Amino acid sequence: MKKFFLLIFALLSLSILCAVPQYLIGLPVSELSLDKEDKTLRRAVQDLAETDLEIYYYNDSYVIAGTDRNNYPGAINLGTPKSGKFYLITIGERYSKFDFSTVGEVLLEMGSVVLIKTDRDEIQLRQKIQNPFVPLLLEPMRFSETLSLQTAISSTRNEIENLINTVSEDSVLYFLQCLQNFSTRYALADNHLTVTNWIKSQFQRFGINNSVLHSFQWYGTMQYNVVATITGTVYPDTYIIVGGHYDSITNDNPMIFAPGADDNASGTVAALEMARVMMATNYQPKCSIRFVTFAAEEVGLWGSSNYANMADQTNMNIRVMINHDMIANTSPNFWDPRVLLMPYDGFISHTDYAAMITSQYTALQPVYGYLNSSSSDSHSFWQHGFPVVYFFEYNFSSVYHSNDDTVANLDPVYCASVIRASTAVTASFANMPSPPANLTAQDEGTGNSIHLSWNPVPDPDFSYFHISWGPSQNNLIYSQTTTNNEISITGLNTDQLYFFAVSSVDFSGFESYSLATQCIPRLIPQTPVSFIDQPLPEIVKLSWQSNTELDLAGYKLYRSLNSSETGALIATLPPTLCSYSDSNVQGGEFYYYYRLCAFDNDNNSSPFTPVLKTRPLSMNCGLLIIDETADFGGSGPFQPTDEAVDNFYDLLIDGLWNTAHFDLADYTETLRLCDIGIYSVIIWHGNDFSNMIYPNQVKDVLKNYIYYGGKVLFSVFHPGLAFELIQGYPSFFPEDSFINEVLGISGTDYTIQARFNKAESVYSGYPDINVDPNKVPASFNGHLYQVEALTANSQATPIYHYASAYDNNSPQGILNGGVVGVQNTYFSGKTVTFSFPLYFMDFNQSRQVVHHIIENYFGFPVAVGDEVNIPVAEISILPNQPNPFSVSTQINILCKNSNAPLQVQVFNLKGQLIKTLFQGKPEGKITLSWEGNDNNGKKVSSGIYFLKAQQGNKVQTRKILLLK
Repeated sequence: MKKFFLLIFALLSLSILCAVPQYLIGLPVSELSLDKEDKTLRRAVQDLAETDLEIYYYNDSYVIAGTDRNNYPGAINLGTPKSGKFYLITIGERYSKFDFSTVGEVLLEMGSVVLIKTDRDEIQLRQKIQNPFVPLLLEPMRFSETLSLQTAISSTRNEIENLINTVSEDSVLYFLQCLQNFSTRYALADNHLTVTNWIKSQFQRFGINNSVLHSFQWYGTMQYNVVATITGTVYPDTYIIVGGHYDSITNDNPMIFAPGADDNASGTVAALEMARVMMATNYQPKCSIRFVTFAAEEVGLWGSSNYANMADQTNMNIRVMINHDMIANTSPNFWDPRVLLMPYDGFISHTDYAAMITSQYTALQPVYGYLNSSSSDSHSFWQHGFPVVYFFEYNFSSVYHSNDDTVANLDPVYCASVIRASTAVTASFANMPSPPANLTAQDEGTGNSIHLSWNPVPDPDFSYFHISWGPSQNNLIYSQTTTNNEISITGLNTDQLYFFAVSSVDFSGFESYSLATQCIPRLIPQTPVSFIDQPLPEIVKLSWQSNTELDLAGYKLYRSLNSSETGALIATLPPTLCSYSDSNVQGGEFYYYYRLCAFDNDNNSSPFTPVLKTRPLSMNCGLLIIDETADFGGSGPFQPTDEAVDNFYDLLIDGLWNTAHFDLADYTETLRLCDIGIYSVIIWHGNDFSNMIYPNQVKDVLKNYIYYGGKVLFSVFHPGLAFELIQGYPSFFPEDSFINEVLGISGTDYTIQARFNKAESVYSGYPDINVDPNKVPASFNGHLYQVEALTANSQATPIYHYASAYDNNSPQGILNGGVVGVQNTYFSGKTVTFSFPLYFMDFNQSRQVVHHIIENYFGFPVAVGDEVNIPVAEISILPNQPNPFSVSTQINILCKNSNAPLQVQVFNLKGQLIKTLFQGKPEGKITLSWEGNDNNGKKVSSGIYFLKAQQGNKVQTRKILLLK
C-alpha cells in the first residue's frame, strides 16, 4: 500500500524536490562578444559549455542551452525541459509555409531553424508537417579539437582523375531506378529489411565482403543501417564515413508508395556508386572508407544519431563524415552547375577544402548554404564532435515528399557530377597523412622565440612538416618547413600573442589537418597557475601546475602570518618539483598565507601567485556550528529569522566547550577544508527548504574532514537532495556516493503529503524528540512536513524512526516507521544525520540528544559546567576572556602532562617574542593574565597577537586581539 501511495504522490512532490529548477534558454549570438579579436563563434560557444551551461544546439542566430539559473543574463527563457518533446524544424523558402503553432508551441525562431515544444511524437509530427526535423534530445554537444585544413590548390592527381572518370551516369540511373522500384522505403513499411538487404548485397557484389547491418530499435521496430568498409592501408583504424539515408516519405500514404528518388535514393546512390568505382579501380586508400546508408532519417535522423552515438562511445577515429541528401535535382530549364555545401561551425575549413576539390575536379560551382544544418544526417555527427561535409542540390526539388519524386523528375547527369565531386573529396581526405600529434609550444625565455615540438607521423610517404604562424588564427602569414619533430621560431615580438599551426605533407603533396596552438614570447617567467593547498594533520601540502618555459630555473615559496606581507622564503625548489609539504606549521585559529613565484636562469622572477590562505588539520579548537539556513524575515513558520535560529542553537549547546559559529549566508567563498579542519566537532543545520544544495557543493571537503577524524552532526531537510541532488523518490544511492559511503544512507523516500510529529528512538541512549507545535502552522496539528525517510546501509546504525499521529495506510502516515536518524563511522570520523531540523523540535529533548551524541558517540564529555578535555589535544588553550580586550585578559590552559615543563609566550604577527607568561611545570589547569605589555613592561600597540603554549614537541596556539 505504501508503494501505491508513493507512486501517486511522486509527481506532486517533484517540483519541490528539484535541486534548482532546470531551464531551457535561447541565448542570442549577439550576446557572445564576438567583436573581440580572434573570438570565433565556435570558441565563444565552447567557453559557454565550460561554464554551468549545457549546449544542445547553436547556429549563427542563437545558442540553445540548459541551465540551472532562472534568469540567465541576456537569454530568452524557453521554460522547463521536464515535459513535452522539443524539435528543431528546418524552415526557409525551399519549404512550404506552415503555421507551426498548430502542432506545438513555437519557442524560438532561429533564422533557418525553428524550435517547437509539443506532445506529438515524430510520427504524429511527420503526418502534419513537410519540413525536415530532428528531436532536440537535451544531450550536451561534444566539442572536439578544431582542426584546420590548407586550401591552396595542389596539382591534379591521376589517381583521383581515374576515380571520377569511372563514375557512370548509367550506373547512377540504374541504382536510382532499383531503389524506386521498392515502391516505398518508409521506415515503418514491412519491406524495410528487404531494402537494407538489397543495399548490402550491392556492396557485396562490388567485392566489399565485410558489409553488415547495424541494427537499432526505434518506435517499437528494428531498424538497420547498412555498413560497408574499404580498409585503409596505412591508417586502418581511421575512418571516412560516406553516408546518405535510404528511407523515404510522402505526404500521402508512405506505407504503400513513397518513391523518394531524389530524397533520398540519390544520397544512397552516392555511397553505392562511390563504392563501386573504388572497388572497380582497385583504389587503395590510406585510411578506411566506411559507406553507411542510414535508416529512419525522415522521422528524426534516428539512424545517423544511433551510429554517431556509437562512434562517440567507442572513441571511433572519424577523419570526416561526408553526407549526401538530395543531390539529383537541377533547373528544369537549363543546366545549373551550382551545388550547395552546408557548412558546420568548427569545421568550416573542411567545407572550404571540399569546395576547392569540387572546383578543381568538376565543372560544378560550390555555393555555401546556411550554418549548422539540422536537416540531415551530418547534424548527428556534428553534434558528437565529428568533422562533417554536406552535399545538397542547389535547385530544391519541386516534388519534395510527394508521389512525383521519381526518376523521371530528376537529372542523373547532375547527380553523377555531384558524386564525382564527392569521390574526389573523399579520396583527397583518404590520401592525407595523419596530422602530427601532441603539439606543444614553449616560451624559450628570450623574449623573441618560441619552441614547437610534436610527435612523428607513421606515414611511410612522409616528406616534411609545414609550420605556419601569425598574429591571429586566421592570419598565419609566415611559414617554414622541417623534417624534424621540433623547431625554434625566432624574430617574434616580446609579449605578443602568436598562433601556430603544424601539418604533415607526404611525397605526393597531400597535406594533413593542421594542429594549432598559441604562445607568447616573454623575458620573465609566467606566474605559476593552479596553486592549491591540501591541509593534512600537522602539515600543509601545496601544489601547482608546472611552468613550461625552457629557461625555468625553479620556484620560490614564501609564508607569512599576515595576508598583506610577503613573509619569509621557506623553500627554493627545482623546476621538476611542483609540490611542497610544509611541516613547520601549527594548527589553530590563525591562518598561514603562502605566495609562490617562478624564476629563470637569469634570476628573473615572475609575479607572485594570488595569496593562498590555509592552515593544517588540528581538530583541537572545539565545536563549530555551521548555519546553512537562508536569512528570512520570519513571516511564516518555515521562514525563521537568522536571529531566531542562532538563538536556538546557541542555547542548545550552551555550556559546551569553545564554540565557534559559521553562517554560510554571510560567507561569499566556498567552504574549504582549512576552514573547518581545526574543529573537533561540527553541527551543520539547515532549517529551510528554499535552497538546500550547499552540502553537495562541499562534499569532498566534508568527506576529507570526516576521513581524518572529524565528527559531524547534520540536521537538515531532505539530505538526499542536499548531498546528491536527487530529482525524485524513492532514490537509491551507489555505494561510492558521499551519502552512502560517508553518511551510511543508501536510499531516501518522501511524499509531499506525509506528516511527521516525532523522531522515535530505536537505539539505546537516544531520547524521543517531538515536533514543537509552536513552530509549525496550526493546520498541521503539531506535525512537520518535508521530512525524508532514510534507508541505512548495512554498516550504519538507525537511531530514529519516522512517527506521526496518522494511520500507516493514510497519505499522511505513509512514511511511518521509516528511518529519520542514522549514525555512521567513516575511517577515523563519525557522523549523525537527521532528516529533520532540530530547530522545529522540542528544545529540551533536542538539547539532551545533542549532548548525548557529542559525549557518548563522538567521545567528548560535555556535562554543563564541566571543562572539556579534547582527546586529540595534549594541551588545550581555552578562550581568553575578554577577547578582544583593552586592559587585561584571562587565559586558562589545560595540560594532560603535569610533569613536563610548559612554556607560554605571546608573539606578534611577525613572529617576534613579546612576552613570556609562564615557564614551569603545570598542575593540570593554569590561569594566566596578560595586560598588553612586553617583557620590559612596555605597553604594546593594538593588534592581533598569538598565544603559544609549548610542552616538549606539543604546541598549541590561539589568536588574541588587543584594542586600546
